[in-house]
Amino acid sequence: MGPEEFNRFYPKECMIFCEGMPGSELYIIQKGTVKITKIVDNSEVLLAVLKAGDIFGEMALLENKPRSASAIAYEDAYLLAVNKANFERMVSAQPQIVARLTQLLAERIWFIYKQLANTLISDPLGRMYDALHIQLEKNRVPIRNGSPYSFDFGPKELVNMVGLPLGEGNMVAQQLLSNKLFRVVEGKINLLDMSEVVKQAEYYRKMQKIEKARKDAQAARL
Repeated sequence: MGPEEFNRFYPKECMIFCEGMPGSELYIIQKGTVKITKIVDNSEVLLAVLKAGDIFGEMALLENKPRSASAIAYEDAYLLAVNKANFERMVSAQPQIVARLTQLLAERIWFIYKQLANTLISDPLGRMYDALHIQLEKNRVPIRNGSPYSFDFGPKELVNMVGLPLGEGNMVAQQLLSNKLFRVVEGKINLLDMSEVVKQAEYYRKMQKIEKARKDAQAARL
């Protein structure tokens, strides 16, 4: 590692960078977690919670464009900051980082597609179940009937994730948590049976398709 690469510490809830600001570094999480958020229709939407080994901020470095989202330390975070001057040397010394960045960009495209599909679900409770299912898919969690799973975010972050107004979102989150298979432990959502999320998400997606087909049929008759 060269002198222009820095190990940095960000305490919990500390802003790492803001959406729209210029950027010249990418970050690799050494320890802790970082949440990525974006302002959509004047509301903060949670895009991801990243863990040790994840890379973020790469587009500002690769394309020299302003930050497209904000990054905030979700827990105390230790990061390796890599600037453009040392990026090429880092790639030469660690060529596997190119494969990791390629995989990262592919995952981001997939995630954007899933998020767009999520916004089409009209039932807000269905959107929450679908958002939880997306997180299971994103983390490549093998779905097993009766197996528990602990998400690395809480109800507040889930409300942000689906882009609901705070008041409505809190009511819908309470409705979700009334399901006896859910618990909140130390501020994080715990699921007693991960197959419940899959079942509910598939149900709401099916209902959305039926609703769309009905509306399309009505429009065709006009």
